[in-house]
Amino acid sequence: MPANRDKQSALTVTLTGLAALASAMGVGRFGFTPLLPVMQADSGLSLSQAAWLAGSNYMGYLIGALACSAAPPAPRNSVRVGLLAVAIFTLAMGATASYGAWVALRLAAGAAGAYVLVGMSAWTLHGLSELGRSAWSVLLLAGAWTLRRPEPVGAAPEHGHERKQT
Repeated sequence: MPANRDKQSALTVTLTGLAALASAMGVGRFGFTPLLPVMQADSGLSLSQAAWLAGSNYMGYLIGALACSAAPPAPRNSVRVGLLAVAIFTLAMGATASYGAWVALRLAAGAAGAYVLVGMSAWTLHGLSELGRSAWSVLLLAGAWTLRRPEPVGAAPEHGHERKQT
């Protein structure tokens, strides 16, 4: 993460922020989704338990964000420590079959993800402001948004989200 803004472009700042957020959320949240069917088959994880795992991750985001509001992270630390922690907590789920440990690890991964989100968002938004490109801030969450739910053009809508015919 370059520190000298004079040599940075708005594109570099935006892409750095995007990459950090996409990495944290891609590993911490969306990397878990394809593992869920395997966890259900191998351990008998119920749908209710899976929902609790997801909920514990969201609770971790809330706890992490609140902690960041009390003690804002240094952006460099948020990337280094936060991304490493997200990866470790997510990988550690494969080292245990304990449901309680999974809940704790999902909570911890969420808190670490929030640490990255808050620290890198602050760094990116400040950098874009210094470069006179505050309008580019709308692009910051594009990395997380594109990871959220890729949907091919013309794909059938999910139940309850029907498209209007024009």
